[in-house]
Amino acid sequence: MQVIKETTKQVKVSIDRLTVVAALIDRRSWWAVNQASFTSFDSKEAQAAYNGDIQKVWTRIRRQFEGLGGLAKLKNEGICLLKERPTEDNLHPENLAYIEQPKFHKEMIRIDFNPNYGVMQTEAGQYLQKFLNKIEDKHFSRLDLAIDVKGYPEIVNYRQWTTGVSKKVFYDRSGKLETLYCGAAKSEKQVRFYNKQVERNKAAHREAITYSWWRYELQLRGRQVSSYGQQAMDLLKDFYVPNVYSSNLTENEQQKLMALMFMEENGLNYFDHFTSNASARKRMKAILKKAHKENGLALLMGKAVVNSYQDIKNQLARICGRFNIENAEVTTIDEDKAGKTEDHLKKTSGVKPNTRQGKTVNKPAEFSAVKQNEQNKQNKQNEQ
Repeated sequence: MQVIKETTKQVKVSIDRLTVVAALIDRRSWWAVNQASFTSFDSKEAQAAYNGDIQKVWTRIRRQFEGLGGLAKLKNEGICLLKERPTEDNLHPENLAYIEQPKFHKEMIRIDFNPNYGVMQTEAGQYLQKFLNKIEDKHFSRLDLAIDVKGYPEIVNYRQWTTGVSKKVFYDRSGKLETLYCGAAKSEKQVRFYNKQVERNKAAHREAITYSWWRYELQLRGRQVSSYGQQAMDLLKDFYVPNVYSSNLTENEQQKLMALMFMEENGLNYFDHFTSNASARKRMKAILKKAHKENGLALLMGKAVVNSYQDIKNQLARICGRFNIENAEVTTIDEDKAGKTEDHLKKTSGVKPNTRQGKTVNKPAEFSAVKQNEQNKQNKQNEQ
């Protein structure tokens, strides 16, 4: 196995996944052909016949993919289209696409796929392109925008300090952060921040990576797709490391910020614990806003979003044209929403890089509140 030890520092933006939805059988078209046989489309007989025809179409699609000889496999109620055929050295090949009937919309088909050009040129990718072209009346329902940060190991200390949303944090066996979710999976937008290096190294057939590689992934659904640039900027303004030792915080405020960070590191949402105490939530938000912040990497990521904005827009347009995907959201994107310079992120967030002398963020975000309190006491004794 090839081992890749070094990489230049890099922040790159790309489309990671797209989701296309379409009707298996258009209601109007079906009714136009079958209305002579039923009193109305809403009758039990018509609905049963319509649902039966939908299942016949879905069964034909499943059989079609099953015949690909190792490039597809059934998973739950859907179909996984594999980027390459499994071999002795590659027992778990990468998924190119997942195709399913949505659980509560059996009349629809949903295709979740990786649109990257190189992947689409594989044998499975060519088959997927033909399949997508055959489907009518399709449109995007989800876009995953990935910001890859390579060669910046300090990003492990960053967290998403967006309030009012659910959060989940997962650590490895040594207690190091592995994955952070901000926002519900079914909501219109969700942030996933995870260790891409670990994920890549779990695939035995790939190169072993020894450098730091983290991915900040923004998942957008529905109307949020149309403003992906602005959505990324709005979320990045809350992506930083709070300085618990900020000189402009009182001792009491520092202790509260310690408690907040300690709870976050243990997968607890501070604001969930004060759902009935509006004043407590308001005070904590004020402390977060007041504290000095280290957000230099967030600014680099925001700049990368701005610089790649037109390329991403053009890529979406090409995909729409290649597969005849109707997508009003993509065609009405306002370029100004993404911002034009790095200054836009600063103005949007109100967050500035921490450049104060003597009060820098040198301590990792993973810390013990007990140790911090002991350190504060020791400092007071030394001063006396």
